[in-house]
Amino acid sequence: MSLQYEMNFFWTATACYGIAAFCYIYGLLARKDAFFNCALSFVVVGFSGNLGAIALRWYFGGIPPFISISESLTAGVLIAVFIFLITQFFGRNLEASGVLVMPVCFILLGWAGTMTKAIGGALPVALQSTWLWTHIFAAASGFSCVLLASSFGLLYL
Repeated sequence: MSLQYEMNFFWTATACYGIAAFCYIYGLLARKDAFFNCALSFVVVGFSGNLGAIALRWYFGGIPPFISISESLTAGVLIAVFIFLITQFFGRNLEASGVLVMPVCFILLGWAGTMTKAIGGALPVALQSTWLWTHIFAAASGFSCVLLASSFGLLYL
């Protein structure tokens, strides 16, 4: 039953990221800021769904959801969108960066959805280390910053 709720949150996040990607692209092509605002709303709703899916998987599984590739992709997208939202709220005139960030997040989350399995059992002994958290945070943050930097570079061109 928990997997059903998690999947509802997960696919809601995926759909919201897809709609946001479309709004960002159309807003840039049509040069209408209203689409950027609409897209940002969908990003916030999608972020909430993404966070809910990870929280439910962690709660019902009893282990951190970073073991399989789908869980790692979901967590990486969550951190990428979080850093993207921080730049949107604190940086002005960076709305168009969503043209690259949101389609990539949408594709990665959709790909993760195709590989999602049932919640695993116990955490393997090899992963029972405090370095797991450091590695996951550093890898996801690095991916997020590179994604955002590439979108800024695309905007500069």
